[in-house]
Amino acid sequence: MSPGQREPEPLQNGEPAPLSDGALIVEARQGVARAWSQLETRYRSKIYALSCSILRDREEALDATQEALIRIYQSMESFDDSRPAAPWLMRVALNVARDRLRGRERLLHQHSTSLDDRCAEEDGVEPGVAARISSPEAGPEESVIKGDLADTIVRCVEQLHPRDQLAIWARYYWEITLEDLAPMLGVTTRGAKHVADQAVVRLAALLAARGITVETVREN
Repeated sequence: MSPGQREPEPLQNGEPAPLSDGALIVEARQGVARAWSQLETRYRSKIYALSCSILRDREEALDATQEALIRIYQSMESFDDSRPAAPWLMRVALNVARDRLRGRERLLHQHSTSLDDRCAEEDGVEPGVAARISSPEAGPEESVIKGDLADTIVRCVEQLHPRDQLAIWARYYWEITLEDLAPMLGVTTRGAKHVADQAVVRLAALLAARGITVETVREN
């Protein structure tokens, strides 16, 4: 039996404990509809919260959530059930939200450039010159603050160990309590707090290397 198929231990009331995320994925890719339904219910709100934090648009976050769930369903065969499921699930959701963010920024840039060029031509100015004069290139940190802060945070989180990633998403995106996080990490409540605190320290170091301070994150 693979790690994702471990038999659940019974609770005190005699009812079986809920299956782990990994076990649900294993059963879902074997065609068990109930397993997929449980997994979708368990993660829909978490994926939505993460999508909102990146896209800053509720309607688009709803679309991104649905797209992420479809992509998860279609790519379950690639899941390694010897590894934690939550980081894999959220990585799929992150990629969907980031792809949408990049697509939106490209459209805005194309529209803005086209409009600037048309206005410049009407004023007798070479296309592209007006935009370069009126909008000097922003510095690295300013660009991050204005448009890419969420994406940069996501990239830094993805560089952390899967255990630290899970702690970050659970505590600061999903707003899961330490008591609920502990069994996800396989540690005590005190141990979960230690993991989460250390994960934040490591994330802060990665952000600092990019010139982003904790104050910048809090302000934005």
